[in-house]
Amino acid sequence: MIFRKEDGTAVALEDRRAHRRRPLTAGRLVGDTLVCGYHGLEYDCSGACTKVPGQIVPRGTRVTAYPCVERDRFVYVWMGDPRRADPAKIISFASMADPAWSITKVRLGVQANYLLIVDNLLDLSHVAFVHDSTIGNAPVAEAAAVITTRRGDAVRITREMIDVPAARTYAEFGRHRGRFDRWQLSEFRPPAYFFINNGSAATGRR
Repeated sequence: MIFRKEDGTAVALEDRRAHRRRPLTAGRLVGDTLVCGYHGLEYDCSGACTKVPGQIVPRGTRVTAYPCVERDRFVYVWMGDPRRADPAKIISFASMADPAWSITKVRLGVQANYLLIVDNLLDLSHVAFVHDSTIGNAPVAEAAAVITTRRGDAVRITREMIDVPAARTYAEFGRHRGRFDRWQLSEFRPPAYFFINNGSAATGRR
């Protein structure tokens, strides 16, 4: 669970209290204190239990607190060994905080291992079949020059389609009529950062 302290600082805690594992999100926030909605146990922002109504707090009673950093409108949460949390390794998405850019927020819950999403976004040949009524058509799979590169931990796959028929969405909402040039760029950085750039241009202008 993620919440903000009264000073605006983001806090990330395990969403289950120490007693009977009820979700802390079922409780309430009073100032900077989380109050469990089941038996009224109270937790501070470090995850430590500070009050058990009617008794002394048992030693070591706490929930896991995760290091978190807020940057570029994102709250980054490190769920591994806290000693290995390194804010310097956070990928910058500076444009997300740029008021000159417009932002659309979409949340899509996928009931699957996140590695399947990694596979889906790196291999955009599926667009030709899964999205054939909108942004996909045969050239995405059959006429793409695919270039794979690696820089450190990052993997980038670029697909370029030159002088190909425009897929339906491009034809209806873009400026292209007939044939055009198109590219798909997917860059993955572990554990779960993705940068995707899909674009198009009139044939011969790239």
